[in-house]
Amino acid sequence: MGLLWPILMPEFAPLLQEYQRSVTTINANFQETQPPVLTRVSATWQLPSYHDYAPNIPVVSGNDNLSDKVSILENESLTTAVGTVVHYWLQKFSYDGLLQWSKAQLAELKPLWRKQLMQHNLLLHQLSPGISYIEQCLQQVLEDPRAQWILQPHAEAVSEYALTAIIAGHVRHLVIDRTFVCDNVRWIIDYKTTPLNQEDPAKFLMAQRQEHQPQLQVYAEAMQLIDSRPIRLGLYFPAFGGWQEWDFIG
Repeated sequence: MGLLWPILMPEFAPLLQEYQRSVTTINANFQETQPPVLTRVSATWQLPSYHDYAPNIPVVSGNDNLSDKVSILENESLTTAVGTVVHYWLQKFSYDGLLQWSKAQLAELKPLWRKQLMQHNLLLHQLSPGISYIEQCLQQVLEDPRAQWILQPHAEAVSEYALTAIIAGHVRHLVIDRTFVCDNVRWIIDYKTTPLNQEDPAKFLMAQRQEHQPQLQVYAEAMQLIDSRPIRLGLYFPAFGGWQEWDFIG
């Protein structure tokens, strides 16, 4: 470096002088700050009300319906998660055959159901009721002759059948829970994990049919584009074995 400095000095000397001047200026302008003086607060001092700064923010009391809204959101997330898990196992039953399954085997699946529910980001206190409801649905399926008929290996039987069609000028991507052909009739069945609770079964099933009939109507309109056979529609409720069926009139 000593040998190079005589050659490089004309280029770097002005930069060094500029740096030294800037340091000198900073030191001259720097004033050492004094430590802050602490003052004791009066014993009667209180925090100012937030209304002084944001008077338009409403006060939410402990009796507000916020907790009810949170409960509704939790119930909706639990319902969605349970429905997804039950649909998965109904599809698996259709592939395996119900004769391959027993209640004892279902009991061994609880850790797996827990993992499946956790994939839906449920809260910990939601897992236990979710697992119980899944068990209720799948046990009912094993015992129910209607479910056994639905899940039989019928002709052209498919579970979770994905179908894309143009309906009323719009492209629709659909997934049919269960479809098959029996006695030259195309069946389209949708599973609903809605609980019966304390409602009258007949009134409940009729209300569910009215609610979901437009959905199944779209399924049938899409299916008739590829199948000319008569179509019959069905709603199955695995939680209690509920069933509704009707003819599709295109």
